[in-house]
Amino acid sequence: MKIACICLLSFALLSSCASIPRKEAVEWPERLQYLEALGDLSMSWRKIDFSGTVSIKMDYPSLFVLEIYGMFGQTIAYIKKEGDNFLLVAGDEKSTDERIFEEHYGFRIENFMDDLAMKGDRQQVNGSSVIERAGYRVIYDRDRKGRNKITWKGPDGTMQLLFTQVSFAPGESSVDSGGRKM
Repeated sequence: MKIACICLLSFALLSSCASIPRKEAVEWPERLQYLEALGDLSMSWRKIDFSGTVSIKMDYPSLFVLEIYGMFGQTIAYIKKEGDNFLLVAGDEKSTDERIFEEHYGFRIENFMDDLAMKGDRQQVNGSSVIERAGYRVIYDRDRKGRNKITWKGPDGTMQLLFTQVSFAPGESSVDSGGRKM
């Protein structure tokens, strides 16, 4: 009797889960011009090990803003490139020299913007879009929950940006990577 009840209960639970509508993942444009997003950054790159939340705003190629947040929501790094102007603030350090970014990460800020904007020749590799760069590769795919992610892999390590909310046009409501408007 107990086994029959357990089997019936299991079947009912599985049936109810199957009837829950699946959310469609956000479809990314073929090329990005504008991006406003929140996400999770995890990296082990050039002896920098970090995991935290980020916000990004990009109007390619003229504006790029990246803010990295610490465990308690405080800003731990702020990077802004607007036209020819550059600003990097990390803790008490402040710099307007783009070479600081390049020294820390091994590529220029413009390369990072190109990567986010998906500029370059993409190939399909194992179901993911991949762009080969000098010294690293950029992989565009989704996690198990269908959320968009970008992964940088190279001899310097790995960086991964998992998008939790995103919009592709100024003034557009952001949506989570599951497709719900925020």
